[in-house]
Amino acid sequence: MKNELWVMRSGANLTTQYSLLTTRNMKYKIKKGDTVKVITGKDRNKTGKVLRVDRKNDRVLVEGINVYKKHVRPKTQQEKGQVIEAARSIHISNVMKA
Repeated sequence: MKNELWVMRSGANLTTQYSLLTTRNMKYKIKKGDTVKVITGKDRNKTGKVLRVDRKNDRVLVEGINVYKKHVRPKTQQEKGQVIEAARSIHISNVMKA
């Protein structure tokens, strides 16, 4: 697991316990519909509206940010292949409220 941080906690019975802290334990203030600004990556300093928040994987889908082209093969001989632009999610730590 990436972003792992083990923290030592001492219990009342003088035994030491280790607990795993990840970004999943954190509370995020970014919600669907918020306007956010990208602070790192290829789309740095761009702003967009949050379309979806994936709290399980700590990712957000922002409108017009991190757009890739996907080549789709034709399913039958009568159809043509095409290039579709699809947005991909980015990590929630790479955005901030605008």
